[in-house]
Amino acid sequence: MDKPIILSILTPSIPERWQSLNNLTEQIQNQIGDDWPVEHLVFVDNRKRSIGRKRDGLLRLARGKYVAFVDDDDHVHANYTNEILHAAKENPDVITFQQIADVNGQKGTVEFRLGNPDESFKPGEITKRNAWHVCAWRTSLAIQSSFPNCNYGEDRAFSAPLCGLPGLKEIHIPKALHYYTYDSAVSRAEP
Repeated sequence: MDKPIILSILTPSIPERWQSLNNLTEQIQNQIGDDWPVEHLVFVDNRKRSIGRKRDGLLRLARGKYVAFVDDDDHVHANYTNEILHAAKENPDVITFQQIADVNGQKGTVEFRLGNPDESFKPGEITKRNAWHVCAWRTSLAIQSSFPNCNYGEDRAFSAPLCGLPGLKEIHIPKALHYYTYDSAVSRAEP
């Protein structure tokens, strides 16, 4: 019989990113080993599906109590899974945290919190954003939303209806657990 899964880490990818996907997979596997209640699902295709369709497919396959997206060119803190599993013990609807973002070589911090405005990225500063897809959402809530069939803006379109649900319980981890990298010169997710 399968052990209950607490966290599903979901990663959409494409063949061109095989090396960065391998690095991320190794990083996550080193944290979870074989006995942790965490699954890492990866969806690789030949770019016939949009990022939104891949994210939605991963969401519908997840078995964890919580789901969080980590893209193939991003990284996670060495205690990422441990921190989320610890916060999950309090049974929140969403687990938020901070993110270090590198956008075209300009770095800054993003603070995900329920009720935050969705600010544009501010290099060298703290950018406030509501709980997005990279946060750990209770799966039973997350599947009430969906990702649109597009390659840009699907993240916000997914999270906006969830953030509007009344009475959500949030646990915030005041640490940078996720490292986001965006380089317009190599991105395959053009608007």
